[in-house]
Amino acid sequence: MDKHSCSVGTVLLILLLLAVSSTAFAGGLIRSGILLSRRIVCTEQIVGVVDEVTTRYISSLDEVETRYLDNGEGETKIHIALEPDGAFNRDGIYASGVYGDELRTEITIHYSPKHPDNYYINDWLRFYRNTGIFTLVTGVLTVLLASFLVRAGKHYK
Repeated sequence: MDKHSCSVGTVLLILLLLAVSSTAFAGGLIRSGILLSRRIVCTEQIVGVVDEVTTRYISSLDEVETRYLDNGEGETKIHIALEPDGAFNRDGIYASGVYGDELRTEITIHYSPKHPDNYYINDWLRFYRNTGIFTLVTGVLTVLLASFLVRAGKHYK
């Protein structure tokens, strides 16, 4: 009876590990896909300068203008002043202070020449890259751990 309940517990543990690993691996693939698609599409760039640093709530802006803005009260926010170049026609965008919270900091914006509202801030990729790598590695390591447990279970039978 103990031997049977132990094997059921081992099977449940292995199934749980496989579920966690497949979820982590899928998350890593999705993050990596977003990263790669943005890099392929956004081939043009424009350099903006931080001209405002504030903690006030930013209102009355469209989704494109505030895509990289964490608009919580008390959070540091920046306005990046841009000089329109004919394709990217916005004169500025807002972002969270994590992209550079000092005045006159230069920040590169990468955008798609066909769809200029499809853009990313240079440092934004760093966040996705680290998350993607972490979840991919976590998924692989969890699968390896599950296979080790299966082999160890067969060895002790």
